[in-house]
Amino acid sequence: MLTVLVLSLFVLRGIRVNQKSQYETYLSRQAQTANIYFLQTLLAEENKVPDTFLENKGEELASSLEMITGQLVSIYDREGNLVSRKIEHMQSENTRETLQYALDNKTAYLVEDNSLYYLTPLKIADDQVGVVQLYYSLQSGS
Repeated sequence: MLTVLVLSLFVLRGIRVNQKSQYETYLSRQAQTANIYFLQTLLAEENKVPDTFLENKGEELASSLEMITGQLVSIYDREGNLVSRKIEHMQSENTRETLQYALDNKTAYLVEDNSLYYLTPLKIADDQVGVVQLYYSLQSGS
């Protein structure tokens, strides 16, 4: 019985590690898609200044990315100001701390309750112009 219990614990741990890896890979791909879409959309604009684009079209960009990725999306400028609509449950103190990390040109994620927040730089070449935040529900069936 003890052996079965120990083996079960190892199997469950392995499943959790595998799921975490799958979430990270999936969200990393979604972030790459977001960056490519951002660049393509910016290049199609008459005014190609990223800061102005995010300020004027951040909401539209986030909505388009939500349709493309199937995830809730928030967009922040390089100062950490939200340029897309405010989603209350995505604005906790921990999320703001994670945002500060992402503003340092790093990818970060945060798990709170049944939610995973994935924040990654929005870039043009090597220049960070903002942060895209993807929300992923960890509830079963989502």
